[in-house]
Amino acid sequence: MPPGPSSDSVSALVELVSELAREKDETRRLLSGFSKGEYSPDQIVDELASRYQMGIGGAVQALAEYDRDAAQQLGARLRSRLDSALADIASRTPQSRARRTEGEPPPTAAGIAAFKEREDAVLKREYVLISVLSGRNTAVRSGDLIKAAQAMEPELSDEAVTAHLIRLHNAGIIGKERKGRYSATQDSQKHLVQLVREIEARGMELPPKPSITD
Repeated sequence: MPPGPSSDSVSALVELVSELAREKDETRRLLSGFSKGEYSPDQIVDELASRYQMGIGGAVQALAEYDRDAAQQLGARLRSRLDSALADIASRTPQSRARRTEGEPPPTAAGIAAFKEREDAVLKREYVLISVLSGRNTAVRSGDLIKAAQAMEPELSDEAVTAHLIRLHNAGIIGKERKGRYSATQDSQKHLVQLVREIEARGMELPPKPSITD
C-alpha cells in the first residue's frame, strides 16, 4: 500500500481550502459591485485575475513545496475544470440563456458554434466525442466516450468529459437514448464539419478517431 500524505502535505491542503473559501466570499463581493456598476469590465477582470493569482495560484505553488505530485494533480484538475467552464461559456447564446417556450426546438449546431473563443484542446475533444458517435446506428456508452477523450488528454477528468457530453446533449448536437448512452442526431454531422473547418483553419491536425467496439 503506498504511503499516505505527509503531515506537511495535509497542512498545505488545509491552507489551500481555507484560502479558496476566503476568495469565494471576496469574489461574491466583487461581482456584486460589478453588477451595480462600481467596476468596469476591464477593472473586474484585473481584480479577479489578481485574486486568482494570490489565492488559487499561490496556494498551488505553496503546495508544490511540500508535495510536487499533489500540486501537479491539483493543477491538472483545475485546468480541466477551467476548460469545461470556457466551453460552456462559448456554447451559450442569448436564446439558450433565456427560458425557451414550450415546443420550441433546441438551438442548431450553427447557433452554438462560437468556435473562435474556444481553446484548441476543447475543439479537439469535441471533435473526438462527436466523430465517435457520427455514422453509428447504435448508442455509445459514456464510459467509452470518456476513454476516447482521455486517450487524447490523459489528465482530463471523467467529470469534465461528462459535463461536455451534457452540454452537447442540451444543445441538441448529440442524443441521449437512455442513461449512460449517447448517440448522433441530425445536427451531429453539421457540427462535426464546422469543427473540422475550425481545427484545420488553426493549422492543427485532426485527432485520430478512436476505435470503439459495440
